[in-house]
Amino acid sequence: MDTAIKRRAFIKQTAALGALGMVGGGLAERLFAEPAAGAPIDIAAVTGADSYVATTRAVELLGGMKRFVTKGARVVLLPNIGFRNPGSFVKADIIMAAVRMCNEAGASEICCLLRGPSGFWKRYQEDKALSADFDTIRFSGDRYVTVQIPKAKILKTAQVAREVMEYDVFINMPIMKNHDGTLYTGTMKNMMGACPGEPTNRFIHTSGDGEPGYDEMPHMFQCIADLNLVRKPTLCITDCTEFLLTNGPFGPGKLGKADTVVAGTDPVAQDSYCLRFLDLKWNDVGVLANAAAHGIGQTDLQKLTIKELSLEKI
Repeated sequence: MDTAIKRRAFIKQTAALGALGMVGGGLAERLFAEPAAGAPIDIAAVTGADSYVATTRAVELLGGMKRFVTKGARVVLLPNIGFRNPGSFVKADIIMAAVRMCNEAGASEICCLLRGPSGFWKRYQEDKALSADFDTIRFSGDRYVTVQIPKAKILKTAQVAREVMEYDVFINMPIMKNHDGTLYTGTMKNMMGACPGEPTNRFIHTSGDGEPGYDEMPHMFQCIADLNLVRKPTLCITDCTEFLLTNGPFGPGKLGKADTVVAGTDPVAQDSYCLRFLDLKWNDVGVLANAAAHGIGQTDLQKLTIKELSLEKI
């Protein structure tokens, strides 16, 4: 069956299940979320061939988008879609699943900070059944405010997209992939996508000789951790479906495939969990140690409640 047709059917099905949840004893809740007993889920990792469906299920396991987006809220999305090669960018299906859930939760505005390469949104623009949610997105990312970071160790000032600082809800949407400098790109490093190339990102990349590069990685590790002090994401959704294992962040390179979407609220824990797809651990990368020292999040996954779900086994 055509993917777009399946997706339209899924949208209709979830809408119907939502109605059943209201009048039929919570059928939708039983299908999409954990039972109420026990601690709330901190990280939800859903594996399945359809990343749109996997994204929806992952957020539902956390309690649904209405846990994060209240009626009338303004939402800003930060997806990593600035690249073209396979495994280097977040899939449009994952972004659009989040957009649909935000609309259903009653968001008054949805801003996306990046537009993506040419043709990235083509299916959602051309298919009438899928375009309604796309048409609610406002693209921005060219307005910045200067933010002071008192607790930073190196990056004391940063220019950050205005919407990240002012909107009610901030959803960070990285892809987990290899990075030749920092070893990985995920939720923490994706914050650089909310900053302009000059001067903030240039300073973060600047080595001891004043030229951008990867010669002095401790500087970059600390700057990324410092940058994440400006605002903690309301929600993190990480694309771990297909990703670069080598030659990141741009590619082309060797690809890994896990068909998994991970959702959570702690950016440090999110990256600590997702590093498994690159055969890394949190203490392999300096960014997470520095972020944990700042108190941004948790690296010890044993202290968290994690739900892993395979859609193929349902």
